[in-house]
Amino acid sequence: GLLGGAQESWGMYQMQMDSNALELQTMFQISSLLPFSLTGQEAIITVFPLHVEADLDTSLRIIAPLGFEWQFSQQDFAYRSNSTTSVSALVVRGVTADLPGGIPTKASNVLTWPIASYVASERYGFSTRIRVPDHSPTRSSNAFFVEFGYTDRTWGMQNRST
Repeated sequence: GLLGGAQESWGMYQMQMDSNALELQTMFQISSLLPFSLTGQEAIITVFPLHVEADLDTSLRIIAPLGFEWQFSQQDFAYRSNSTTSVSALVVRGVTADLPGGIPTKASNVLTWPIASYVASERYGFSTRIRVPDHSPTRSSNAFFVEFGYTDRTWGMQNRST
């Protein structure tokens, strides 16, 4: 079967997600790029900051390069700010609010969150485990994609992508 939305054409977005301000550009930090087959361990990936230009209610999808696999349980998916929990293992340094939608649904290299409320003044992020493949993809893009509003069905209503 096809992954959610995989059977549909590319949509147009209102704006690009990357900001001109370096401190607002989404970074993907991976603890080790050694493949899982060599180490037997998943790498830790931190995605920060995730932000929106205006307050909005929308969905979120993050796609890792083909071959990467998200590997986590509810207990080891950190997405909270230190103002909402005292459990340090759940806190992502620098976030100002919990990631709306909480823990995502995972399917191989794709994470999806349901429609949730995002606030422009907040900075979101998460940290979790991911399996690194033996080889970089050659038949697809070797990049991570972040899409706010990927479920919107009206022309031009998708909010942001990078």
